[in-house]
Amino acid sequence: MVQLRFLVIALIPLSAAGGQVNQQNPETESAPATPGEQWSLAGQVFDPIGSGVKDVEVIVESIVDDGGESTVLARTTTDGMGDFSVSGSGESRSVRVTFRKAGYADAMEVVEVTSATSDYPAFVGVQLEGDARLVGRVLDAAHTQPVIGASVRIRAIYRDWNATTDPDGKFELTGLPPGGGRVLIDADGFARQIRKVADFADPAEFIALLKPDRIVKLTITDEEGHPVVGAAVEAGNAATRDMRSGSTDEKGLCIVRGLPEDLLELQLRITHDDYVSSVEYDRTLTLPKGKRESSHTVTMQTAGTLVGTVTDADTGQVQPTARVSVGEYQSEALPRGWTDYDGTYTIRGIAPGRAVVTVHLVGYAPQLQTIEVAGRSKTQLDFALKPATTLSGTVVDDQGKPVVDAYVIAEQWRGFHTLGLRGLTDERGTFAILDAPTEEFDITVIARGYEALPAQTVRWDASPHRLELATAPDQAYSAPAGGKVKIGEPAPDIEVVTLDGRKIKLSELKGKTVLLDFWATWCGPCVAEMPNLLAVHKKYGDREDFVLLGITLDFEEKALRDFLDKQKIPWPQVFGEQGNAEKAADAYGVMAIPATFLIDPEGNVTAMHLRGSQLDSAIADLLGTSAN
Repeated sequence: MVQLRFLVIALIPLSAAGGQVNQQNPETESAPATPGEQWSLAGQVFDPIGSGVKDVEVIVESIVDDGGESTVLARTTTDGMGDFSVSGSGESRSVRVTFRKAGYADAMEVVEVTSATSDYPAFVGVQLEGDARLVGRVLDAAHTQPVIGASVRIRAIYRDWNATTDPDGKFELTGLPPGGGRVLIDADGFARQIRKVADFADPAEFIALLKPDRIVKLTITDEEGHPVVGAAVEAGNAATRDMRSGSTDEKGLCIVRGLPEDLLELQLRITHDDYVSSVEYDRTLTLPKGKRESSHTVTMQTAGTLVGTVTDADTGQVQPTARVSVGEYQSEALPRGWTDYDGTYTIRGIAPGRAVVTVHLVGYAPQLQTIEVAGRSKTQLDFALKPATTLSGTVVDDQGKPVVDAYVIAEQWRGFHTLGLRGLTDERGTFAILDAPTEEFDITVIARGYEALPAQTVRWDASPHRLELATAPDQAYSAPAGGKVKIGEPAPDIEVVTLDGRKIKLSELKGKTVLLDFWATWCGPCVAEMPNLLAVHKKYGDREDFVLLGITLDFEEKALRDFLDKQKIPWPQVFGEQGNAEKAADAYGVMAIPATFLIDPEGNVTAMHLRGSQLDSAIADLLGTSAN
């Protein structure tokens, strides 16, 4: 993720880490005071994925040894973060604390409360489990006979619950969370069924009718027809993310079962260390109509291997832990490796042809080389690294005053986006970029309240640099402290203009599911995420109830339009001052990109910062469709 403005340090509430909670809940009710010292108790209540649970009733009672009735000493409710605090009078004692909320099973803890003046107040953290259940049957659709041994899996709140059908085709799953989720049913000889359940508390019996499956036999070979053994195969319907996975045997064969009988296109992602592998589902097979079983052959291109040694240019000493990356931009999906203790590296799976290779190592200047990689063989590429250099300078405004918390971003050199270096100005406006290249490279400067300063070509040996920012036309504004947007709350309304001149007001999109994507072409992680967004648009882009809107923080319109054309990105994009892109980022408190916000038809934020398969899963839940 590329940081834009400042770093958020506290990601977990202090109470969740066992820290002190000083703010007493104003709704706390205490028992009548009795002689003795004040005591206090604080804590947090969270769900199975660690999110705080709001409005949980917290009841503190005395513990009675002789079987008599306990006394309620205090009660309160948790706040929006799941935090609570209570206090009361009396001697320090053990108390019983009960946590209660509809949709969850009651939880109880015995806690030793402490003096209110203690340096280490009592703290309790409790995880609530759901109390809903799903009861149902799985039947053969053709004969309405029970399907024995079917696998029933529920996916909700990023967890799985599993059951197997009995001789009557029945199953029961308990401890389910409030709300609903997806039910996936697999059985030999039948197509997988994926269903969405709106509410697990619905007492109606769940009935699944399974239909026969389609079987696809895939044989993976190289260019010469030899079987590719051990290739990882993911196959299925990429539009719904309903995929199967397997690997090829000694004959290069992988059999894909459980597909819908009426499926006519099969998307594939095939990977193997010795072959050019798929990053996304980039292969499509057309399946014959009316046949439950078909055979197909798929060819993989034999890849090359890059080997070499990284040394110190002055001493010739080998350098372990150097990162060697292959590609024209930074991406975890592209081939990469690290040098071993002897300074050597090996990177397999590189497509034949020109390769751009970059080396980073702390304490040394990065180095970039291009080389022709041959298939079916090893290509040697060594690096001799020079000592680290530092690019330094000062960022000032148009009055010569220092600009604090300005980001100095170095991504591009020699036309490639593989640097990934950052600097942040201090109270004097000074910055330093460590481990800078010994040659020219480009930097971009971003600061809130100022116009961005793009593509400044610099050299470390010309330091210190003086970079001047112009105040933004709408005047300077202070950086937000973070947390502007919260899940479950209304999305900030924005009014923007797209590159094609279309005016969009977010509040006028109510009734639709909206995905906002804040990104930039100079942001390596943003570019790496584009295939996932393209897959989402391919699946949902034609729907009337879904809108994907890109808000780019790019600096040059031509470079942006060239990128959009090259990558064939079809959804609307907001750019620059004329499009209100920066104002939109400000409204959402965007501090780093890529940043995504998913908004439901009621206009509330339901998820943030989704990436990869999380995007499709969250959108599918809102639209009531299936996802992997």
